[in-house]
Amino acid sequence: MLLKPMGTPGKCPAHCRAWTPEEDEILFRWYGKKNNSEIALMLHGRSRSAVKGRLEYLRHLYPEKLKPLNYKFTPEDDLFIRRNRLTMTSVEMADHIGVSPSAIRQRARRKGISLAKYGDNNHKTVHPDSYVDLIRQLRDEHNLKFREIGELLDLPERMCSWLYEHRLTADYAIAREYLPR
Repeated sequence: MLLKPMGTPGKCPAHCRAWTPEEDEILFRWYGKKNNSEIALMLHGRSRSAVKGRLEYLRHLYPEKLKPLNYKFTPEDDLFIRRNRLTMTSVEMADHIGVSPSAIRQRARRKGISLAKYGDNNHKTVHPDSYVDLIRQLRDEHNLKFREIGELLDLPERMCSWLYEHRLTADYAIAREYLPR
């Protein structure tokens, strides 16, 4: 059984529009200066994914005109990431350096820098590090039970137990770097 060919060879399908040289010129002019969504707004009737697909196609045709955009991290950027890894989020570092948060996370991973936040530096912290230190001191030095510590600090017994056994303080991030793994 032979099937008839669909459409006309060399002609764009009805649901698509052929790219014009003027649209390609706009892509060449604004590539790297605006993102795909902004370029799509300039090209009426084109979606962000259509612009992305066309740029990929043009990148194969004209590799010298459309080079991939990669930010080159400097040693100062690496030092900034290393110094602020315990206090700033990847979004805050990205705003400061001028790159995307995922670029910061990838760079930190490549350099072996952990962006994990512990203790008071973690955004989900409910009980401060001072509570954890006090619970550990009362338990270790004064041999108080978790129920007694909970009554003193107005915390449930199980919460005192959990904070004593599992909660990591901000000091842990520093110790984690210097201890062998």
